[in-house]
Amino acid sequence: MYTKEELNILLVKAHIYVCTCKKLKGLQCRRIEWFYRDKTLLDLMYAQIDGTMTKYGKDDNGDPESPINNRLHGLHFSVNVDFRTNKPMPYSVYGDTRLLIPAEYMLDECPRLYFADFFCLRRGIHHITLVLTKPGSKSDRFCSRYLPRLNLTKNLFLCRVTDAKGNTYVEVLNNGIWIEVFFTESVDMKRCQGQIQSVQQRCRRTGPRPKDESCQSCNLRLTELANPSLVVEKFDKLLQLCL
Repeated sequence: MYTKEELNILLVKAHIYVCTCKKLKGLQCRRIEWFYRDKTLLDLMYAQIDGTMTKYGKDDNGDPESPINNRLHGLHFSVNVDFRTNKPMPYSVYGDTRLLIPAEYMLDECPRLYFADFFCLRRGIHHITLVLTKPGSKSDRFCSRYLPRLNLTKNLFLCRVTDAKGNTYVEVLNNGIWIEVFFTESVDMKRCQGQIQSVQQRCRRTGPRPKDESCQSCNLRLTELANPSLVVEKFDKLLQLCL
């Protein structure tokens, strides 16, 4: 399991990767309305009947050294949107039915944001896993101990923004990097103001998928692990050049 110091190195490498993409593609942040979760129709029907979508243990998907794997309970949500429509992605690999919950509601319920993982799979798409917690909860205490905390109003991945008139909205990085949110509370189906709709299912993905250990962008090298404080300082300087 990564130490908090080692995870900070991975966070800075994620920053560098994002800034590299910024130079190549532009840093594209999109305003979002929904957090969404794709399941089978039967799964969501059971949740509606019970009145609660119950959190479960995090699996081994992503970096096997991430502290949240098999230690933290929550629910996975997607937040990326289609760049052509600015709406949730039109397809799913997890099920044929989609639960959409207002993004503002989710951040009101769990306003503390942490960084948990940065990884890619064989196809080269990079993923960043963020964790949302309720202040003072058991999950929040765990994350405070093991994960780097992010400023909800000022970070590169997922932000709550306040405009000149005092109105708030939520923005997500949306330039080809997949942002995943692990929400550490069960969802009250009656309170969450959610919507359920059908979604096109491209294929059925089951079970965890390990990260690509050959990628230089999202794996920690032995030399980096041997001198973590020096590496963080080095990457911080590079980060300033990228911004």
